[in-house]
Amino acid sequence: MLKMKEVEKVKSKLDTRTKFVTQKYNINKDITDISSLAKLNKQVKKKINETAETRWKVEMQRKSSLVLYSESKEKYGLSEIIYSNSKASGPLADCRAGMLNTKTLRAKYQEIENHICTMCGEEEETMVHIVLNCKELGKRNVDIKIALGFTENVVWKEVNETKKRLAIWDNRKG
Repeated sequence: MLKMKEVEKVKSKLDTRTKFVTQKYNINKDITDISSLAKLNKQVKKKINETAETRWKVEMQRKSSLVLYSESKEKYGLSEIIYSNSKASGPLADCRAGMLNTKTLRAKYQEIENHICTMCGEEEETMVHIVLNCKELGKRNVDIKIALGFTENVVWKEVNETKKRLAIWDNRKG
């Protein structure tokens, strides 16, 4: 049946989809051992994961808001789930994506004259300032990557402190 399909040049939806996936992930070039279906499946999954991770890294580099994220993350996906159903999980996700709604970030999109922190009134209100340096919240002596949970082994004490600070800041921001 397959030979007849080939001779008659009949293409099914499966053929079209298979061709698309093999081209998208360059599968034909790297698959060497096709002695069993299990080995073939393993090689195909490996190639797809490698290609997806490479694309993920390239796409992160193209987005200016993801500079810290791309410098910190080494693997695709979460090593541990750090978000919960708490009020601070949203701002934590914003921090990790470089999009915390600080005065400095808002000034990029609208006219804001005063960029000084609403809470301490001393420094420019940036994500790093809120997470680490705001005197009103208490200065922290920790790396920003640890504070945001970017390390392979999450330091929960620091991530929870970050969430607590973000919840306080989010309630008071002007």
